[in-house]
Amino acid sequence: MKLNAHTALHTPTATLLPYSPHHVPKYHTWMQSPTLRALTASEPLSLAQEHAMQQSWRHDGDKLTFVVCTPRGAGETHTGSSEDQEDEINRMVGDVNVFFYQDDDDDDGNDDEGNETASPNPDAQLTRPLIAELEIMIADPAHRGKGLATAALQAMLWYLYRHIDALIAEYIAFTQSEASTGAKLSPPASQNLPSLTHLRAKIAADNSSSVRLFSRLGFTLVNSGAPNYFNEVEMRMGREELRSSVQGLGVREVRYEC
Repeated sequence: MKLNAHTALHTPTATLLPYSPHHVPKYHTWMQSPTLRALTASEPLSLAQEHAMQQSWRHDGDKLTFVVCTPRGAGETHTGSSEDQEDEINRMVGDVNVFFYQDDDDDDGNDDEGNETASPNPDAQLTRPLIAELEIMIADPAHRGKGLATAALQAMLWYLYRHIDALIAEYIAFTQSEASTGAKLSPPASQNLPSLTHLRAKIAADNSSSVRLFSRLGFTLVNSGAPNYFNEVEMRMGREELRSSVQGLGVREVRYEC
C-alpha cells in the first residue's frame, strides 16, 4: 500500500519501517532458506524478482507490510541518509503483513444447488465487507522469543485501527483500477465505505507458539480449532476486540524518509 510509504512505527521493543528498496537484498538473503520459504509458503525468487515484489507491496492496495527492526532508541529518526539505511539493514529481523480480502462467506457465486449464478453488480461489490489477514515472520532465529513478534503485531493492530478508513479507501481504489470488467466503477462515499468484519490469522496446526501468540493478543480459534484441508487453524478478532486490544499501547507514528 502507498498509505504507509513514509510511516515508521516505534515501540519500546520493535521499530516498524515501510518495506523499501534498500531492504530487499537482506530480505532476499533470508528467503534463500528453504525453512523460511516453507513457513511463509513462498517460492524462490531472483534478486530482480524480489525487487519487483517489493514494488508490488508498495503499490498494490490489497496488501500492507512493514519491516520489523530492533529499536535504535527513543530519539530514533529516519532521514534517508546512507548511514540510516545501513543501520536499518543491520537491525532488520523480519516483517509483518496484512492482506485485505472481500468477505465471500455469504456469496460463493453459486445457488443452493451448486449452479453458477450471474456475477453481482460490480458497483455493489465495492461495498462488500472486508477481512484483514495478518502474518508475522521473525526471520533471524537469534531474535525469536524476545517479544519482537508481539510488539510488531501490536503495532500493526494499532495502525490498522487508527487508519482503517484510509486503508479501506485505498483498497477500494485499487480494486476499482483492477476490475476486469472494464466498467468504470464509482467509489463509494466515505460514509459508505465497506466495513471490516474481522481480522484473521491462518496458522499451521502444529505451530503452537504462534497460536499462543495470537491468543494473547485477543484472537480466538474458530471451528473449535479444527484444522482445514491445508492443516491450518484459523483465528479471528472482531472489530470491537481490535479497538480494545490497542488501548494504551505505547506506539508512536513518525515521518519516514527513504
